[in-house]
Amino acid sequence: KIRMVVHDVSQKLFFFVVPLGVTIVFLSKPIIFLWIGSNVEIIALSTILVVVGYLIDLPVLPIYQFLTVKHYPGKTTLIQASNALITFALFFLLVPYYGYLGAVFAYTIAVVVSFGICLFFQYKYLDSLIFDSLSQITKLVGITAVLCFMDLIINSTVHNLPRKIFCIALANVVFSIVMFRI
Repeated sequence: KIRMVVHDVSQKLFFFVVPLGVTIVFLSKPIIFLWIGSNVEIIALSTILVVVGYLIDLPVLPIYQFLTVKHYPGKTTLIQASNALITFALFFLLVPYYGYLGAVFAYTIAVVVSFGICLFFQYKYLDSLIFDSLSQITKLVGITAVLCFMDLIINSTVHNLPRKIFCIALANVVFSIVMFRI
């Protein structure tokens, strides 16, 4: 039963996170431009990487909680330690070449590695991955591709920033709701 709950919640979170991540990718720069003004590329990219980094970890939160509740403190410590060590190591490797963005990249890469470790533990302890079949992955990739295509069209045809933000957000919400109902 625990396996089913962890699996179901992870899957639902993933199907929530992907459209939200696509929306953040396309809305960060216009929103930050309205807020700050010009020269927002580095701020927008940083926002995208940090927020999408947080979102990447959401679908594996149930397995992390499972490890905590089932008294596997060594596993959760391993996840946190790997995150810290990778961030620390990559920080020193990337910052001299990429500056501030190197620190952001270090964090994002560490989060992706933590995601992979959590997936490993989910498979090891619950014999479960987030997706059961290729058709689920195909559906998610299709939804992502359509969202990106819609957002690119809106981004290139709507020039008024508030209207662009509204149209992208509305299109993504409506399309996501319709697709997840199917």
